[in-house]
Amino acid sequence: MLWVSAGQATTRTLCMANNMALNFNASTQCVENRQGVRIRPRGFGGTDGLSVVNPDDAIKYKLFFTMFQALETVGYVSGKSLRSATYDWRKWGDDCYTETYLNALKDLIISTYEMNDNKRVRLMCHSLGCNIVLSLLEMVVDDTFKEKYISGLIALGPAWAGSAQTPESWISGPVYEFVPIQLSNMLLPSSSTWPSMLTLFPYEFDFGDGTLNSLWSNVTIIETKRRTYVWCSSPKREIFRSYPHHSIITLYHRYKATELNELIQDTVKVAPLGPSLLPSVLKWRARGKAPGVHVSALYVTDVNTPLSVKFPGDETTGFGTPTVTKYSEGDGTVNRDAMEVPLMRWQKSQQKHTVAMYPLELGGSVNHVGMVSDLTVIKHVLNILMGEEH
Repeated sequence: MLWVSAGQATTRTLCMANNMALNFNASTQCVENRQGVRIRPRGFGGTDGLSVVNPDDAIKYKLFFTMFQALETVGYVSGKSLRSATYDWRKWGDDCYTETYLNALKDLIISTYEMNDNKRVRLMCHSLGCNIVLSLLEMVVDDTFKEKYISGLIALGPAWAGSAQTPESWISGPVYEFVPIQLSNMLLPSSSTWPSMLTLFPYEFDFGDGTLNSLWSNVTIIETKRRTYVWCSSPKREIFRSYPHHSIITLYHRYKATELNELIQDTVKVAPLGPSLLPSVLKWRARGKAPGVHVSALYVTDVNTPLSVKFPGDETTGFGTPTVTKYSEGDGTVNRDAMEVPLMRWQKSQQKHTVAMYPLELGGSVNHVGMVSDLTVIKHVLNILMGEEH
């Protein structure tokens, strides 16, 4: 995983944001780092890149430290039977980066299988990482590969169908409850260059058979002074229709870049690369076909999670500071339906492999990121690996 230090974020914010921004190369149709900047994730194939994500800071953020410690206690060996596929989350969805990374992930699975006496690999993912694994299983590897190399998937807080909070972040900058909106706005020129932001917009799966799920049906995601954006299911190819003071966006997986042009144009002043980034994002986003492996999904449901947001301004005057007008169940970042509805569908369509759901109520204090170090979650993970739970 790619992370930055607290020191950079608090004392050199503008410098950090500038270095984190991406350029779009019109010749290759791909993103690349700014000139003179080299950024790479740490510890691919090991565990140090995820265990402590800010090693240079005085106060360490031990993201997966407790999880890895528990796994090592029951016999997993870091770098051999316990490995991580760290990635540059900014670039996920970019055509050049995504294809290269998925092939590297496939090779890591094969090498881990071979390093451990040809024992099948259990994948574990969190958040956007689960979307990446789904793209791998749907687009890169076939059923023969899955049967030989993969014993199952443990998904933690999977953002299968995106997050209703992402469009707000696209307009305002990365949104976190503890981050002042002024800081989010400072990061916007950088975050609006990341393809991964668009990959996490709410969208509908067609599950590989053309049948849409309706988890976002008629949900108002964003209101501005001039328009209301409503995500809903429709078999029609006209994705965005405008009416006086009211616009309806219909999202599902197989839409074209031009069909979202009006939405992108509405935000082009704050996110000018949107039209260039969208085609490859749509190419690599999974359709929601059943993964074809055993799935165990753990997700928090008792934290208020933004569903609808209102901006006082618009694209002509400036959007202003948003206000959450409606919440849903979820983990504070990903809405419950976005995690759960695809699982329910796969339970019906995936006959050969089990799909087990673990909705967790953890007192409202464990959120999307915090769940990976929560002891209750870790206990479930160990029980699944030991065969005591599915």
